[in-house]
Amino acid sequence: MSKQHTHDGLVLVGTRTPYEVRKFPTLSPKGNEIMINMKYTASTPLDLHQADGGLLVQHPMQTGSTGVGVVVEVGPDVKHFKIGDRVFGFAPKEPAWRTHQEYSTAPEWLYGKIPEGFSLEQAATVPEGLITAFNTISADLKLPVPWPKPADYRPPRADERILIWGAASSVGQFTIQVLKYYGYTNIIGTASPQHHAHIRELGASEVYDYRSPTVIDDLLKGAQGGGGGGGEGPAFPLIVDCIGSLEGTLAPISKVAQSGSTVASCSRSS
Repeated sequence: MSKQHTHDGLVLVGTRTPYEVRKFPTLSPKGNEIMINMKYTASTPLDLHQADGGLLVQHPMQTGSTGVGVVVEVGPDVKHFKIGDRVFGFAPKEPAWRTHQEYSTAPEWLYGKIPEGFSLEQAATVPEGLITAFNTISADLKLPVPWPKPADYRPPRADERILIWGAASSVGQFTIQVLKYYGYTNIIGTASPQHHAHIRELGASEVYDYRSPTVIDDLLKGAQGGGGGGGEGPAFPLIVDCIGSLEGTLAPISKVAQSGSTVASCSRSS
């Protein structure tokens, strides 16, 4: 496609005002860039905070971080994609990369191929949740996530108890899977009882009902029984709040966290 072609894209023009649809140049990819015909995006907490609160916005601003679509053109240095590939990715940095538009042109390393057997719709919520989980684990908990993972890799804190509060949320499920992939063996979750079996399948060794009136005591007793919290440090050295509710999650977590615990709180997730 030539630079003379244009396409529609969404723009924020003010705080708590409707989006506008505007025309943007359809940029042919250069170097390692790919052009994607966007089919689906996922609404994220960042979208809400930008539209409703003006967070990190200079109006007018193109929006969209998560994108799913089909590759329609590739740059001369692209190695991993061809025209027709179904892709999903996270690309919030540059206006041309953003995903609330018909065509996005971005570096190929921002995208991955959608595996066979999964629809475009199913892949739409993966990038945001996975990126949130990775960022929480690496930046907030400061755990190493080497990529590619070395053969026979064992992380330095493999056996420490890691509490995932809201484990059945999208971010919670991704967090458990990333931790399990890197070799963490002592993952504890809280979730509604109907999700307990699934959370265990993902890699949690224990799961507790967060609605139980005894959940705090149960967690702390469980930690003592498993060798945690016995005077050698906090019962849960690492805690991830996957919901981000002051009363619903942070209040009970404050009763579980102890001196030396690291707590990472994410925005509300589905």
